[in-house]
Amino acid sequence: MTSTKVAIGLGSNLGEREHFLAYAIDSIASRVGKILHISSVYETEPVGGPIQSAYLNACVVCLSDLTPLELLQTLLSIESEAGRQRTERWGPRTLDLDLLLAGQVSVHHHTPLELVVPHPRLHLRRFVLAPLAEVAPSMQHPVFQHDVATLLDTCADSSPVVPFVPTTQRLRRSLVAHL
Repeated sequence: MTSTKVAIGLGSNLGEREHFLAYAIDSIASRVGKILHISSVYETEPVGGPIQSAYLNACVVCLSDLTPLELLQTLLSIESEAGRQRTERWGPRTLDLDLLLAGQVSVHHHTPLELVVPHPRLHLRRFVLAPLAEVAPSMQHPVFQHDVATLLDTCADSSPVVPFVPTTQRLRRSLVAHL
């Protein structure tokens, strides 16, 4: 099977946010595929949903032999293991993992899980595009036929995406260990 370059968005705004991002990076490395790039970590305000705490966001680019549906199932499993509870749409969460891009694949699959690749709101969210553009600016969106850097430059979302500096040792180890 041929490996596919995939981009995954990571987010957390409950509990030990850095711990959950480190857990996600370690889990992706062991269960999804070889990590090629990990973005810096950014702090962002929540978009949509109820009033809630700020998020930490990052992106990971890796090579995976999993199908998009297998990727989604794996990411959902990692979220669940991190204590993610889906009680409210766009509500606070310990860990949010979004399959953003999977090569040039475009998928709309609604049974048994809802799978839409590329992520349907990728081009609308600066908090996803900024970290993704840091590590994969030339990765192409298969529907819009633009690279990630162009999507960021043309994104109407002006919400701040602020580098998160006080990174814990565990997160630092995870960021370095898999590159």
